[in-house]
Amino acid sequence: MTSIEDAIGTKVAWPADKVVLENISINNVESTNISSPSSVNNSKKKCNLLDIGGSGKIVAEGHWSSSDPNQVVHFVPLGPNAMRVWVDIPRIPSASLWRPTSELECIEDAVGTTIAWPSDKVVML
Repeated sequence: MTSIEDAIGTKVAWPADKVVLENISINNVESTNISSPSSVNNSKKKCNLLDIGGSGKIVAEGHWSSSDPNQVVHFVPLGPNAMRVWVDIPRIPSASLWRPTSELECIEDAVGTTIAWPSDKVVML
């Protein structure tokens, strides 16, 4: 593809900060897997992420995005007993991620993006 016209009717990767959603329903957003923190009202549910090691410490503050096991987080299906959350504020920046990637290894790396986190380690506020 060399122009936007070539992409009509196909799926293309596009930076989330360059997408503007207008007059779109929540059901439409969820079915197309658009994952911007401002795209779905439900994504504003604040939460704390607890240490995956079981210490009970809060490693980050964030907001809930989805509990749908079919949702994809960094190209991997969320699966059962997990939540997709946005990381807003790292409390323990060096805390390990539950599912690290080649680019994301600790909480500090995940600020401003979604990650998978075990459901029993997410405290809804």
